[in-house]
Amino acid sequence: LPIAAIRSRGAFLLRTLSQRPTICAKIERVSSWLFSSGGGKDMTLQYMTVTSDQHITEMDTTLYGLDTNSSARDLFVDLSKETFSKLVVSLGDLADTTLNPIRDQATGSIEAYQYARQLTRPLGQPFLTIPGNHDNPGLLSRFFSNQWDSNRNGVSVRAFNYVHLVGLDGRTGPEATGLFAEATLEELDRALDKAMKAILLTHYPVAELDNPWINENLSVKNREQLRPLFRKHQTKLLGCLSGHLHMRYTTVVEGVVCHGVPSTAFMFRSEFGSGDRISVSNDPCGYLVLGVDPEGSLLVHHEYTRGAQRAGVD
Repeated sequence: LPIAAIRSRGAFLLRTLSQRPTICAKIERVSSWLFSSGGGKDMTLQYMTVTSDQHITEMDTTLYGLDTNSSARDLFVDLSKETFSKLVVSLGDLADTTLNPIRDQATGSIEAYQYARQLTRPLGQPFLTIPGNHDNPGLLSRFFSNQWDSNRNGVSVRAFNYVHLVGLDGRTGPEATGLFAEATLEELDRALDKAMKAILLTHYPVAELDNPWINENLSVKNREQLRPLFRKHQTKLLGCLSGHLHMRYTTVVEGVVCHGVPSTAFMFRSEFGSGDRISVSNDPCGYLVLGVDPEGSLLVHHEYTRGAQRAGVD
């Protein structure tokens, strides 16, 4: 079959199976090869780690009765030992708070960021951050030094193995709106014009999923404005990785493979056939390890972690 036909059939398969983690884990390497530009070549890879949604709170506190601080501590100790990974990215909600009971308005406190800084100290790799809806952007930048090569109009860029990592900030005002500003979209277009190959990194999901409630409330509000940019730069984009949903999924938008990065704290699930239900899930937490080739291939590994435990439960 021509590669275009293989990609088309692969996209249909991925959409059909996108929320079955055990199956997706088995097809992930195949899908990443199919949708890359350098499949089948003898490649020299460099590895990077993509995490999301640690929800570190004030010391000696729990979130929803879950010890998210312990799961974050275990994560960063483990990552510090993975010397093959040259860089670590957090896609948002690194910190959170227990001090504000209104969850839609809760953002990380000074104490939470102080503790997050302590927990991430074992990392020897560069640590790139993107603010999530529970992050406080000012405190995030205060406690975690900027390790991107450039930051302009909500677009952050860092070169990695001849591929541009492009982070998009969906916080366009004092509240987390999930809306990309016009200046951000224009800057993204310019950044992609300059890139040979690129990987997009966002907190809010940019893909339309099979859950109306998620699409309405938890995804990028103006995601339709991304479609022309995806079409224009499709041959450059190796993929788009997003957090926020605490879910694994794989789908395709205008020829660009979009991955949902799981939380390392706790997971949700979108129930099949329910239309709009999501619920807390026993699916394993985890993160992604990406193998990035300078000629434009992307290999995606799923790593699994224990996740946060109920307070007082070993």
